[in-house]
Amino acid sequence: MNPFHPVRFWGHLGRAYFTAKQYAEAVEAFQHFNEPDVGQHAFLAAANAYLEEQGRAESHKAAILKREPDFSSSAHAASLHYKNDQDREHFRQALPQAGLPD
Repeated sequence: MNPFHPVRFWGHLGRAYFTAKQYAEAVEAFQHFNEPDVGQHAFLAAANAYLEEQGRAESHKAAILKREPDFSSSAHAASLHYKNDQDREHFRQALPQAGLPD
């Protein structure tokens, strides 16, 4: 990787790792954000849920609901641009496992 790349590239890498079901690597990539937004917290919650790191998933859930109390897993997943619907569904299924409302 370019040592001077924009921070947003970590989000692209994290999403790619998540889609490839490499959840630990996805978490590592998203941890490069000093202040994750709701979408980044959602990927962190989902990846940690699949890693069975429920405490970490819960902390990201809390951060999401603090910023967006009406958060919906289905609505959030529907807003993501995936070529394959099964990739979007794979992400959506993890969010309720992290304790987020469907």
